[in-house]
Amino acid sequence: DNSIVHVLIHQWPHMIAATLYLAFFLWNNKELALGHVENHSMSIHWMMLWYFAAYRLLFPNWISLHLFQLGHTSRHIGLLIALVILAIISIHKYTLIHSFVLADNRHYTFILYRRIILAMDGYGKFLLLPIYIIGMYALWFDLSTDRYIAFLFLILGLVPVKLLEPRYFVPPFMICHFLSLSNSWRKQEHSR
Repeated sequence: DNSIVHVLIHQWPHMIAATLYLAFFLWNNKELALGHVENHSMSIHWMMLWYFAAYRLLFPNWISLHLFQLGHTSRHIGLLIALVILAIISIHKYTLIHSFVLADNRHYTFILYRRIILAMDGYGKFLLLPIYIIGMYALWFDLSTDRYIAFLFLILGLVPVKLLEPRYFVPPFMICHFLSLSNSWRKQEHSR
């Protein structure tokens, strides 16, 4: 099939990285971390994708800001509805709180959890819903041509991590930023 060949040709660097990651995972007794494995066990933490999308908004790709024009978002109402539904499910079912976050009151994720996510009898976690939606919407369009492979690697790299720690966002952020710039350059080349 041509689409599989196309993916293999254009995504080989990502596949090498994924293969090396898988090899490390298997070599490390199917654990993500070295050292204190009991504190870094795998989980299903879908909110990490939403936290990452919000994190990306702190460092916007200025090329993509045109996506937020009103006319453009109205054409993608189905995507927005799907994002809202997925975000609500993720917030309700998959907001996991690692014991490290609540143990260290000097940590800024402690403040985020205490003041927003755990506020108002647990409903505070829904306050960030608009930020999650905007972040995921921007991510979806920034990664236009590479979005499926990029989201696959985001899921594999972020969802198993229970501890909300922004340093875990740096490698995916850099990869998404480079893919976003690459897509912008491709669009500019096609428009000439």
